[in-house]
Amino acid sequence: MTNLKLYLLEDKVFYDPLTHSIYISDKVESQLTLAIPASLCLLSLLQHKGEIVSHADLLAFAWESRGMMVSPNTLYQNMSILRKALVSLGVSDEMIKTVPKRGFVISSAFPVEFIYEVDEVDDYSPTITVDIIQPDETEEITTARLTHFRHSFPYLRWGTLAVCCLIVFYFVYFLTKLWNEDIIPQYIGPDFTKVENIEDCQVYRNYSLRSDAFFTQFLADQKAVCGKEKWWYLINHPPSPQVSLLKCSHAMSEKRTDKASLCTSDFFTETGQND
Repeated sequence: MTNLKLYLLEDKVFYDPLTHSIYISDKVESQLTLAIPASLCLLSLLQHKGEIVSHADLLAFAWESRGMMVSPNTLYQNMSILRKALVSLGVSDEMIKTVPKRGFVISSAFPVEFIYEVDEVDDYSPTITVDIIQPDETEEITTARLTHFRHSFPYLRWGTLAVCCLIVFYFVYFLTKLWNEDIIPQYIGPDFTKVENIEDCQVYRNYSLRSDAFFTQFLADQKAVCGKEKWWYLINHPPSPQVSLLKCSHAMSEKRTDKASLCTSDFFTETGQND
């Protein structure tokens, strides 16, 4: 069995969709961790190589699938960050092309190699044992087996019925449990840890190499004020200085039956805030 593990771009840069990172093939220390939305945009374009991927499809794949609604401007900002990261590792700036008013595309002629992981399966050679029965014993053994089968048949029938009932019970239980789930996420977002409270707003940050001081200083610099959204989530992926701030009306861990958008997103670069 084979599973797609990596993408090799222009025979020199690996993209790992599992860790959202890119690195030069013979220099692991060159690894750059992409922002999750930028990584998901790259993954969608590679999965549809040679096809134009619309703005709506990219927004749905990279944000809406994770419960976030953002503007097209946020999409363009992430595509710009993605292109700069790829170019910094030597990938051609012609890899991702913009199709005005339609979306983005990776040309079918652009060199991309799909690297698969093969699951090893041990060969199994069953051992066959043959019992040799003498001709004069055949009739006696056959009669004994038929007699034993007739006596054991009622128990076998009731045992089979009991097993079938158990299978039906667990099948119905599984379907009921699945039906009652509030949400089955298509994408697992990052884990968060509590930083501090700003008035009655609870502030969380993603797990990364950054310290809490980085995020508290960021909040101080932005002069953040608590509003109607009481749950804040700060996201940063070193070495990038950019910070995303999600302001939500409910905790992200809370299961809800309604499908309305609960969060707004702000994106901060070195030059200031971008929606």
